[in-house]
Amino acid sequence: AYQTADILSALPGAARLSRPIRAFGPDLVILPDQGAPGMMLDLPKSAKILLLAHHNPSRFLDNPLLGQHSALDARLAIRLEQLAVNKAQRVVCPSAYMAETFRTSYRFTGPVDVIPNLIDEEELAAWNYAKDLDRQMRELKAEHKEALREFAKLEKRATNSSPSPRPTG
Repeated sequence: AYQTADILSALPGAARLSRPIRAFGPDLVILPDQGAPGMMLDLPKSAKILLLAHHNPSRFLDNPLLGQHSALDARLAIRLEQLAVNKAQRVVCPSAYMAETFRTSYRFTGPVDVIPNLIDEEELAAWNYAKDLDRQMRELKAEHKEALREFAKLEKRATNSSPSPRPTG
C-alpha cells in the first residue's frame, strides 16, 4: 500500500511550485499522473494542463504478475488523482493499454491520446546483438585501419626499446 503515501508525500513539493510557475506564466504545463502534483498546483487560469498518464493504481489490482496490492489504497489514490485529472485539458498515454486503463479509472471528457510505439517489433525480434557488434567492430577497424597500423608499430617499438627486467635474488 504505497499509492496514497506516494501522493501525500508529493503534495508539499507540488504546492511549493505554484508560486514560481505562476510567476513564469506558462501557456502549457505538462504534469505526470504519479503523485498527482496537479492536485495542489495553483496555476494561472490561462495555463493548459497536459497530463501524462503512465502510472495508474488500478493496473496493480488483480494482476497475478504483480503480487498483492491494497484495493483500498488503489481506490483512495484514484480518488485523489481524480482531483488532478479534473484540472487537465488533455491526456497523453504511452500505450493503448494505459489509455484504456485511464478511461476506465477516471472521469475525463477531454481527448486522450496515445503516443505511438516507434519500435519495429519485427525488426527487433530479428536483431542479433552479437552479430551487430561484430559488424560494428569490422566497420571501425576498416575505418581506422591506418591509425591501428601506426599504433601497432608504436606499441612494438615501445616493447622492444624498454629495458628488460633484471632478475632479483
